[in-house]
Amino acid sequence: MENSNYREFYWKRLDNAAKGFSAISDTNNTNVFRISVKLGEPVLPPVLQQAVERTLSEIPSFNIKQRKGLFWYYFESNFSKPIVLEEKSFPCLRIDRWANNGFLFRTSYYDCKINLEVFHALTDGTGALMFLKRLLYNYFSLLYPDRELNECAVFDSSCHPNEYDEDSFLKNYSRSQKKAGHTAQPAYRLRGPRLEKKVTRVITGIMPVSQVVARAKAYKATVTEYLSAALIRAIYLGSNARARGGPPVVLCIPVNLRSFYPSHTLSNFFSYLNIGVRFERERSFEEILEQVRAEFSRQLQREEMEPKLRYNVEAEHNLAVRFLPLSLKKLGLRLIHRRGERGQSCALSNLGIVELPEDIRPFVERFDVLMSISSLKPLKASVVSFNGKLSFTFTSALLSTDIQQYFFSFLSGEKIDTEILSNYI
Repeated sequence: MENSNYREFYWKRLDNAAKGFSAISDTNNTNVFRISVKLGEPVLPPVLQQAVERTLSEIPSFNIKQRKGLFWYYFESNFSKPIVLEEKSFPCLRIDRWANNGFLFRTSYYDCKINLEVFHALTDGTGALMFLKRLLYNYFSLLYPDRELNECAVFDSSCHPNEYDEDSFLKNYSRSQKKAGHTAQPAYRLRGPRLEKKVTRVITGIMPVSQVVARAKAYKATVTEYLSAALIRAIYLGSNARARGGPPVVLCIPVNLRSFYPSHTLSNFFSYLNIGVRFERERSFEEILEQVRAEFSRQLQREEMEPKLRYNVEAEHNLAVRFLPLSLKKLGLRLIHRRGERGQSCALSNLGIVELPEDIRPFVERFDVLMSISSLKPLKASVVSFNGKLSFTFTSALLSTDIQQYFFSFLSGEKIDTEILSNYI
C-alpha cells in the first residue's frame, strides 16, 4: 500500500460508522473535525501542497471521493488535485465537495499553523492523526531535502496492506456478543442564545501536562476522568440551577476500539461512553469525580462495548434495511441519531499523546483538536497532548461563555497554569 500508484483506481465500501455520518450530515451538523499543528515558523504553501500530494500517493484511502448508490454511499478514486488554501473561515464548516475537488478532507494554513479538517465518514481521530503525521514528515522532508529525517511511520511492515482499509466493525462483530440493552434516557440540554450561523467560538487552554497529571493522580483518577468531572461540574454551574433535580449531565466520550481489538485500520473504528451525573442536590467536585470514575470503570470494558458493536452491524445488515432506498435509510438514520443525541449533553474527545520522531519534534510547538458543534450539542470539548503541553479546546455556538469560565477557573484553583486563547471576542 505504501508504494501504491497515485493514479491507480480504488473502490471501497463505507465502514459502519461512515454510513451513519454520510446519512445524517448537513450544514447544521457537519461532522467535520479538525486537527491543527502549530509549527515554529510560517508555513510555506507550495511545499505544503507538494506534501499533501505526496501523502495521498502513499495513503490512497484518503485519495477518494464519495458517490451515491441506490442503497448506500460508496468511495472511489479521486483523480483531481487536492486543494490547499489559506484559512479564512471558522473551523469545522461543512466541506463543499464541489469547491474541494471532491475530497473528504480539507487542508489549510495560517501563519505557522497547518489545519487538517476531516469529514468523519472518511476516518476517525486516530486515522486522521496518522495521515497528518505522515504529512508533516513529507512537508519537512521537502522543506529540508539535505536532512535525513526519521519517518513518521503510518504502516506496520508486519501487516497486510488490506488491513489499513478493512471495516474493523464488521471484522470484529460476532453474533455471540451480547445484544444492546435499553435506549439512553434524555440528558440535560445546553440552551441559550446562539452566535450567528456558521460562527464557532473557539477557546483553548494550553497547560503543562505534568501539572494536570499530578492533580489527577492526587484524586486517584486518570487525566480523562479528571477533566470529565471538571467539565460536568462546569456545565452544572453554568446551567443556572436548571440541571438540579432534572435529567443528568451526560458527556459522550469517544473510545478508540483499536485498544480493545486487533486492528490497524485507517477507517473509523471507535465506540463511545456516556458518562452521566444527576444533580438532585449540590455536589462537590470529589463527589462528581467519584461517580465519573465509577462509570469509566464500568463502561470502559470490552464486554460493555460489544453490544453496541453488534447492534450497529446487525442493523446495517438487516435484510429489511439493506434493500431500502438510500433516501429512506437517511431518514431513519437521522431519527435514530437525533434520539441518541438527546441522551447526551456535551461531547469530550481525548486524542491522547501525540508522538513524533526526535528529529521532527523541534519543528512543532503544539497540536490542537476541534470538534464541530451540532444542533443538539452546541458545545463540545477536545483534548490532545504533545511535548509536555496539553491543549483543551472548547468549540461552541453559544453566546454565553459561562461553562468555559467555570472550567478554566477550576483548573486555576487547582494550581494548573493555563494560557487561554480565543478566535472570537
